Amino acid sequence: MVNSSELLEALNDAICVIEVIVDVDDMVIDLRYHHANAAFATHTGVADIEGRLASDAIPMLEPHWLAHMGEVYRDGKPKQFVDEAENSMNRWYEVSLTRIGPKGNRLLACVFREASRRVQADRALHRFAASLVEMDKQKDVFLATVAHEIRNPLQPMRNSADALRELADRDDYRRISADLSDSVEQLSALVESLLDLSRVGMETLELDRKTVRVAELLARTEKLALALGERKCMRVSTDFAGAQVSADVDAVRIEQILTNLVSNAVRYGSEAGSIHIEAKAHGRSLSVAVTDDGVGLEQDSLQEIFEPFVSIDPSSRRQGGLGLGLSVACMIARLHHGRLVASSDGPGKGSTFRLELDDCVVADVEALADPVRGALPDKLSMNQVMVLIDDQAAIVEPLAKMLRRFGNTVHTATDGESGMALIEAKRPGVVLCDIGLPDTTGYEIALRLAGHEDRSSMILVALTGWSSRQDARTAAVAGFDAHWVKPLSALDVVQRLTVLLDARDATAGPQARGDKQATEEAVVAH
Repeated sequence: MVNSSELLEALNDAICVIEVIVDVDDMVIDLRYHHANAAFATHTGVADIEGRLASDAIPMLEPHWLAHMGEVYRDGKPKQFVDEAENSMNRWYEVSLTRIGPKGNRLLACVFREASRRVQADRALHRFAASLVEMDKQKDVFLATVAHEIRNPLQPMRNSADALRELADRDDYRRISADLSDSVEQLSALVESLLDLSRVGMETLELDRKTVRVAELLARTEKLALALGERKCMRVSTDFAGAQVSADVDAVRIEQILTNLVSNAVRYGSEAGSIHIEAKAHGRSLSVAVTDDGVGLEQDSLQEIFEPFVSIDPSSRRQGGLGLGLSVACMIARLHHGRLVASSDGPGKGSTFRLELDDCVVADVEALADPVRGALPDKLSMNQVMVLIDDQAAIVEPLAKMLRRFGNTVHTATDGESGMALIEAKRPGVVLCDIGLPDTTGYEIALRLAGHEDRSSMILVALTGWSSRQDARTAAVAGFDAHWVKPLSALDVVQRLTVLLDARDATAGPQARGDKQATEEAVVAH
């Protein structure tokens, strides 16, 4: 039969009994080793330790080891920890300490093993994980930067398409203009999908929830389906009778989801086929389903299709795209505490994509329509003095030319100081300013205008490629009245400016409005 001594000697873990040496203040100042098994020398490299003081056997023992011993000696609570003997042994140890006997007894039982390799492996793993996190952050920053840089050439492309459409008298010009506009829209959508994916990864995608009429969202969705389906002679049917409610959602983001579902239904639907859009409210829940009779899906693809960059049956899907739309839509649905669900009877039998939103339907209250997405006002003559500041001539001149068509006097500058000089000389009512300028920033210009005598009647808009909510907040703090992301069509700019001008005029007092002559003078002064 094996006795206890033989058992202790056979263990791979080092075991020793340690007496703590204390001073008059009961603080541990040294250690004496009363017993140690054979594994002690294996783990420490110190032999013949019994009866010796630590100050003699291990003269460079670090003070924190005495602190560990003192803690267990005084409070009597067992302690497990991992610590380093960097100077004395250049090793890491996994240690278990227990006091032997009642309070005041200075003997401790110590069981330990060398843990250098495990600690080094853990550290290497943490470094690797940290590097992956940093690489992921760099990827997100890269995507955001690329999106910003792509937006700059997109704006002159959009301006050119607008100008070409205005000049187009022949059918071939109209076709070229339409193709150019479609290309800009496709590239813009791709940039936004990449950026949304980056925002979700960085946890910076936020919702701007407001109470909206669901019928208005659905009407725009139906209009899009009719326009896209016409190209493939598709029939579009709807059933919105069960969704005449208001909902607390981010209208822009929900419309982004529905746009993706409708676009996919047209893209993968049958030529001369059909699309059905159905919406229903169930208590506080809302669902919108888009069904097509197209290529369909395998059962094992119904979940996979929501993953980023996934393309199901690439041979039958050559219409382009990176496979980001459904992934981003799914993420937006989750932010709304909802989900996207796909169903299909199999390849060639069509598919249904259903957006399900929980706890979003509110009481039937008046929901403000989004004026930015409404129709253009009947009278487009704005008669404003404007200053447009952007360092890219390809953006400045076409946009200025288009804005002049609406009765505006537009002055342009390609740097900040020239822009400030124009503002002082022309006293504009509207200033459109890029953020990144050669000699300063749009933020600096906004701050400089904060004390300007005409600032209260001036509309100051940031027209930029930087699009995150933090960018919008920074612009607001600097003093901008609005933050618009490139590329925007000239009509978009006019439409948005009309909303801002109406809001400004609505808040002006009778004295500020005055009679017709005073109004005309104010317009010129602005």
